[in-house]
Amino acid sequence: MGGIALGRAVDSSGLLHELASHIENLVDGMPLFAVLCVFCALILVVCTFISHTVGSLIILPIVSEVGARLPEPHSRLLVMGTALMASGAMGLPVSGFPNMNAIMLEDTLGNPYLTTMDFFKAGVPASVVAYIVIVSVGYVAMRLLGF
Repeated sequence: MGGIALGRAVDSSGLLHELASHIENLVDGMPLFAVLCVFCALILVVCTFISHTVGSLIILPIVSEVGARLPEPHSRLLVMGTALMASGAMGLPVSGFPNMNAIMLEDTLGNPYLTTMDFFKAGVPASVVAYIVIVSVGYVAMRLLGF
């Protein structure tokens, strides 16, 4: 519930428009592939430290608005790639509900099966691989599909 409220607050306060304008200036003149790389990196970092839901609610409207303002609009491609990357951000237990569920599991003696370092050692490399696949294979696939 808090994530949805935060997403609506960002939109209704005008912060969404301000952020979109600022980011649009930063990516002005960049090719579509570079813009996708920037947004995927941004959401990867954000969604590693907060939940995927909250990160998506905050960032995806900005991605959509910036994508619509590009000289050749590609909102769908940017939103799809960024949404896939939000799912690929898995470096910490707070990244999503399944991670939180997994870190809370304990053996019969009350010792946790996993630690934050376990997530870090496995999740960060997996997130980097997901980033590479989404911005390469995903980009080509989305272009072929007409996104």
